[in-house]
Amino acid sequence: MTGWFAARWLFLTQISKNPWFGVVLSGSLVAAGFLAALLTDQIKATIPFEWHWFPVWYKPWPLNIGASLFWLSVAAATLLTLPREIAMERERNQQTDDLIRQSTGLKKFTGELFELVRTLPPKDFLANFASCYSKCERVSREALSIQDPAARLAATTAAIRDELLRTLAILAFRFDSAPPEARYAANVMTHLVIDEHTSPRTREFIKAHLRFAGIDSGLEPFEGVLVLDPELTAVAGDQAQRDSDLTQPIALPIPKTKEVNDRSCVIPGAPYSYVKKMFYLHEDTASLLKWCDREGYFHPSVRSELEEYFKSPNAQNIKSFVSIYLGPVGVLNLHRNIPKMLAASQQFYFVVSPFTVLLTRLLDAYVADRKTLENAGKSPQVLGGHK
Repeated sequence: MTGWFAARWLFLTQISKNPWFGVVLSGSLVAAGFLAALLTDQIKATIPFEWHWFPVWYKPWPLNIGASLFWLSVAAATLLTLPREIAMERERNQQTDDLIRQSTGLKKFTGELFELVRTLPPKDFLANFASCYSKCERVSREALSIQDPAARLAATTAAIRDELLRTLAILAFRFDSAPPEARYAANVMTHLVIDEHTSPRTREFIKAHLRFAGIDSGLEPFEGVLVLDPELTAVAGDQAQRDSDLTQPIALPIPKTKEVNDRSCVIPGAPYSYVKKMFYLHEDTASLLKWCDREGYFHPSVRSELEEYFKSPNAQNIKSFVSIYLGPVGVLNLHRNIPKMLAASQQFYFVVSPFTVLLTRLLDAYVADRKTLENAGKSPQVLGGHK
């Protein structure tokens, strides 16, 4: 019975929004008013009203026809008004809720717009971007057009270091509108696979330069490494120059086990970016150990080595850094000597994507030529090679 009543009440509140329902309600009110004016004496005679429970055929109905019609009109108007008012109140509440949601959405949009305007690059950035890209594209095309592997390797190395990396560091500097004392640097790390086909010479090279891997871990826990070639480093400036803080090759491990209990087994930075295939920003290296404690699952020696490294003189110019996944070939790293670089990191990532495409092409050629020369016994050392 309750369900039946609720269904009928819902139907009544829905049809009460119909204009014809309003016409019927108005007609009931008009009829009640007309009868009240026409049959005043008869209506007064019914007051006080006495209700008779017995059937009308048992005793004549105590009200006359006119008074009965009046009271029926009043009752109809009352019953028709109630569902209509309830329906209108619900509609007003719904409109209020919609207005609140729209206001919240507008507030969020306003905040996003403000953040977008706040983080837009300087007004001359795009003009510099166009001229820089034109030069980098020309140099890359010339380097890749060389047929001899040894000559092409030399050309791609110079193009990566002196043009692409230096330009990316300069663009990051300008994008941030950084102060003059800010030092921006860039480097790339190439991916090197560790499997049953890895030569003893390559394994010895990796072991000699492996960092942040744990004490006496060997190479078995790792599926590969990211290798830094000191030749592929650059500092933002008018003249091309290598990063003097990175003078030796570095190999960073990529473990086979990526997570344990939802905690990362991959160290932050380039390895994390490579495994996740993402853009990775760490605003302040002072909080790096906290990230390791909160998000990481590492051997205590890894944490200690990270702490020691970022306290060393070679890492004093790395206060914040960005790692950008370049595909299977490797990762691009950018860093500066002041925390919180690239506040608008996602905008920067999309803006410089044409440069990262060029960089990826050059790195593919770089890795292929090194492998060719290594197989021919002409390469001085192993520094990368992905499947």
